[in-house]
Amino acid sequence: MQQELENLTKQPWYRQAFTWRPFMVVDGCSIEGMQKGLGFTYKTLAISFKQDYCELNYLIEDLERIPKTVLANLEKDKNYLVKKKEQYEGEVSKIKDIIKTSDSKLTEFNDPELIAFAQSLSGAMDTTIGTAHLIEGLSLTLENELRNILPKTLEKKESNKSFSVLSTPTKQSFLSERDELLWEIKHASPERKEKLFKEFFEKFYWINANIAESTKITQKAIAQMADELNTFKKPDFLEIQKQKKELAQKVGFKDKENKIVSLIDFLTNWQDERKKNYLKMVYITCRAILEISKRFGIEERLLQYLLPIELNVNLLKDGTLLKTANERINGVVFIKKFGSVKAISGKEFNEFYEAMHKQTENIETISGMAASLGTATGPVKICTTLESIKEVNEGDVLVASMTRPEYVIAMKKAVAIVTDEGGVTCHAAIISRELGLPCIVGTKNATRILKDGWIVQVKANHGQVIVIEKQ
Repeated sequence: MQQELENLTKQPWYRQAFTWRPFMVVDGCSIEGMQKGLGFTYKTLAISFKQDYCELNYLIEDLERIPKTVLANLEKDKNYLVKKKEQYEGEVSKIKDIIKTSDSKLTEFNDPELIAFAQSLSGAMDTTIGTAHLIEGLSLTLENELRNILPKTLEKKESNKSFSVLSTPTKQSFLSERDELLWEIKHASPERKEKLFKEFFEKFYWINANIAESTKITQKAIAQMADELNTFKKPDFLEIQKQKKELAQKVGFKDKENKIVSLIDFLTNWQDERKKNYLKMVYITCRAILEISKRFGIEERLLQYLLPIELNVNLLKDGTLLKTANERINGVVFIKKFGSVKAISGKEFNEFYEAMHKQTENIETISGMAASLGTATGPVKICTTLESIKEVNEGDVLVASMTRPEYVIAMKKAVAIVTDEGGVTCHAAIISRELGLPCIVGTKNATRILKDGWIVQVKANHGQVIVIEKQ
């Protein structure tokens, strides 16, 4: 195994990072579901965890091979992606009973039934990503193509602005839908609020799902979210479509270029749907883990360092799995291939982790992709854990490997967003546009170069983060 790990560290990787734990990530990183739905999949994924910080590593060769295959299929059938999205939606509909499992049902299970249900979450989490796992590589490829085909005569600032306009989504995200309903609740009469509370719960009971959240959303919590919403403006999608069309004509786009813009928009909307399905799965998973925690007296966080397939009544009772979970919290990497998952911790993990993290140069300017235009200056706040998200203050520049829905509260306090990973379809890009915040994504190394408290200027129009003062 050591030789295999050494060989892996020598290969080029693309990294996504976020706050999460193995139980809901490893099976969600669909390889089997993708193979079933598409006939091809990722060769290898290396998914590491250290104190709740997850780094999901894709082989560059996979991210280059898969888009080529998809685009070749699109040449043969222009409706290829539409059909695959419909196929994905059909697969997700088959697991709706699992997703909607009630708390009362969980409590009715005896111990073996509860464990069997928790194990069934493995395939269900795979399904919520499944065929849609093609989005990662294809989005990156198309975004690079769009940037390359913009007229060379445009200055960098104008090119970034054009890129931002052309890649703006033309459909409302689920987070924007949530805020629209909260805004309506905030300004509704007392009589109407009761109906809106019910509507919100039915649509968004899962909205706060994350590794630390296993509690059910309440009317009081919904009311508090509504009160904390200071403003809301629904994007004018007709105007966005008009701006994109006018800009495409201005820069002389033909059928090929317009197709790329259309595909990016399609993938952005599909990715938003995928996130919604996955978070619903996370919600019921958290509820199941909570029930297991109560019955076996094991902390929820520790249970989340196991995989569904590893759960066993006897091993939970005799402490075997508790020992495994404790060993993994300080570092574990799951090497995932089709049909197999290997977990490595201890010394082998430390060597692998160090090899994957090379020392970063001390530089003063960081470059990335403009995802939402504007300029802002403020102190850096690096966010790698749920605790650090809570420490973001008004006026901070939020810096993360990538953002997820649980970051939104902090994003609303920030003056700008900077991420290591992602493209124009990523969470940070979409939410930053909706919030009107300058945002730069895909810097690769912002979290490793910048430090908490440093004063930086985010010049999103130029795709640059400039260090002004080190404190």
